[in-house]
Amino acid sequence: MLFTGYDIRGIFKKDLTLEIIYNVVQQFFKKLKIKKALLAVDFNKNNWLIKKFLEKNFPFEFLGILPTPIFYYEVIKRKKPGIMITASHLPLKYSGLKFILENGEPWKPTKLPELNDRIKYPNKRPNKNLEFGPYSGNKNIFGQNSGKRIFNNYFNHLKKIIKPKKKIYVNFDKKNFFLSSSLSYFQKLKIYDIDSVYPNDARIKYPNKGPNKNLKFGKNSGGKFGQYSGRLSLIKIKSDFDNDRIFVFVKKPFNGPRQSALSLRKSAPRLYKIHNDLIFYFLAKLPQYQRLGVPIFFSQKLKNELLKIGKKIYFVPTGHYFFKKAFKKYKLDLAFEPSGHFYMFKDLKTEGPYLALGLFLHLIADLYGSNADKRGLKDFLNLNSSLQLYRFDINLDLRRVEKIVSFLQKKFKLKLKKFDGYSLHNQDFYLHLRKSKTENKIRVYYEGSKKYLKEIKKWLMKI
Repeated sequence: MLFTGYDIRGIFKKDLTLEIIYNVVQQFFKKLKIKKALLAVDFNKNNWLIKKFLEKNFPFEFLGILPTPIFYYEVIKRKKPGIMITASHLPLKYSGLKFILENGEPWKPTKLPELNDRIKYPNKRPNKNLEFGPYSGNKNIFGQNSGKRIFNNYFNHLKKIIKPKKKIYVNFDKKNFFLSSSLSYFQKLKIYDIDSVYPNDARIKYPNKGPNKNLKFGKNSGGKFGQYSGRLSLIKIKSDFDNDRIFVFVKKPFNGPRQSALSLRKSAPRLYKIHNDLIFYFLAKLPQYQRLGVPIFFSQKLKNELLKIGKKIYFVPTGHYFFKKAFKKYKLDLAFEPSGHFYMFKDLKTEGPYLALGLFLHLIADLYGSNADKRGLKDFLNLNSSLQLYRFDINLDLRRVEKIVSFLQKKFKLKLKKFDGYSLHNQDFYLHLRKSKTENKIRVYYEGSKKYLKEIKKWLMKI
């Protein structure tokens, strides 16, 4: 199945063929009268094959292997249109193309060829033996040539915006290509990966009292926010393939009697995902952000809190295509989607997950202090859990959605509003269902007591 809601994505060679790719890119160049465009790619080897194919048939300036948000920023900065080859969060068997204009607005084709269409190429048909190019699994590939300058300039710009004062130690997901390759750049923001800075240090920092001086875990950590080691790292940062989403996880500080590092590692403390709604809420409270864009299923509790302090809120349909259109229409300063997208329009005119992460971490460090402030951290986690937000997907025949909505509306006496799907609510809970435009699934968003959620899940699966 070819997904075209926001851009174009599909399983490479099955749904997204070279013929379709050529046709769509030809539309991009011809309709917009483009002489030369910028090009970047993620680490998916299939996407490198597409990259070689495009360079053979169209005039591109290749910037390298880049996270999507950095490529978008570079397109706007250079005032040249571009194509990012990525399927974003979808599995590696998928490939995709994201189109962006020189002013930051998205573009998508108005017409797609059928799978069995055959196109005459200006040169000769693509060589089936095309190599994957310079990508060979080297995580520092974008650090070569212009890519290194692009990263340096980008993070230097973020540093000017964040103005970091204190060091923050976190645990980045090293399985993620871009995160693991960007550790040195994050240090510009005074955000350090604890395993990289202290690779062999098994020290522990305790919530109230300092570490036992007789325990030989290495040097005293000195009370830096987030400073735990390895699996004991308090803050865990994750992202998707092309790094246009960001996710923050927190571990509760150790509450019991002192134990050895080995016994604590075996206990494997639970990770608590911080709701992106809450991250956005902290950012939105900053005085420079007044005009906010959110999906209609943004936390009702946090929405009301932001309205109380005079923020202007606009509801935007899901997807980067619609949020970038809304940026121009409503002159938005800041926007987000609970899926992990943060649009830092006032600062970057496009997505900015690294900027959102940096601002948030430094805000939390200022509000709740170091890890030694056990009560502050507990208050923060309690605030996160008090939101009672639950998001999940279901595999459901799309033709049955209206039937389910009608049934739930009657059973729970819900008010209905149609916007980017179906919003249903009463005094006890808020429910939203919508069709995904990147996967064949129904997205379900719920805010309220688990008591009603269990019953709703039962009926969703039953009908």
